[in-house]
Amino acid sequence: MERLAYLATGDVIDADDLAFILSPRSGGPLAAAVDQTLSDATARFQIDYIRRAIEQSEGNMSQAASRLGLHRSNLYRKMRQLQMTLPDESAP
Repeated sequence: MERLAYLATGDVIDADDLAFILSPRSGGPLAAAVDQTLSDATARFQIDYIRRAIEQSEGNMSQAASRLGLHRSNLYRKMRQLQMTLPDESAP
């Protein structure tokens, strides 16, 4: 159960999460990563993880940074490193 809770991508565990835990070799979010270097797979994971945090925070970057355990300026720095599109910092 702990593994399932840790690997689930959302607040609710759905059938896809359970299927991946029961049979990780059959597919799921990590299946495509085997053809990538560890560095590329890590970067992709970070990009997806940051995007989910921003979506869950409804675009509130301070809240997203808090969810990620980062200061807002460090979140922006990480996004630049990952070549992610940054929201307009001057927007309200």
